[in-house]
Amino acid sequence: MKYKHYHEIDAPMEMLIELTQKREERDVRVYPNITSVKVLKRKKKGKKQYTKIETCANGDIPPRIRKIITPKMLTWVEEGEFDYSTNTYTFKVTPFYMANVFKMSGTAKWKKLENGKTARELRGEIKVKIPVLGRLIEKKIIETQRENLDLDVKSMVEEVKEILAKKK
Repeated sequence: MKYKHYHEIDAPMEMLIELTQKREERDVRVYPNITSVKVLKRKKKGKKQYTKIETCANGDIPPRIRKIITPKMLTWVEEGEFDYSTNTYTFKVTPFYMANVFKMSGTAKWKKLENGKTARELRGEIKVKIPVLGRLIEKKIIETQRENLDLDVKSMVEEVKEILAKKK
């Protein structure tokens, strides 16, 4: 299932991009369903930065279900590349469990707007190859990701305001 999500953010693009590179600091604080983030690899080469990040998202799993679904089942590795020449982040997600039936990838493109704001457009694709349940799972993941992206925008605007206030 393909999807896209667009925001216009009232903050300078360079500051927003810098914030998004601090995943290990921000994700657990910003997203209620994320419980841990670990950077496995970060390497800058020329105008590109490669990252490999392990994330666990069991924060919104009810206690009864946690007996069946362990944190490792809700953990994945995201491999990404940020290209500073195009302001584009390309990523691929591989879960620890069920990697043979789950595929997720996408891009986030940043663009300066004339009004001083910044546009971020995320285009993604999720495939869950499980009969009957696959589409429902895809829809739920997209819904959660959209909620997280909306929270991210609110948090980034506040973080930029704090940084600018400290510089005064």
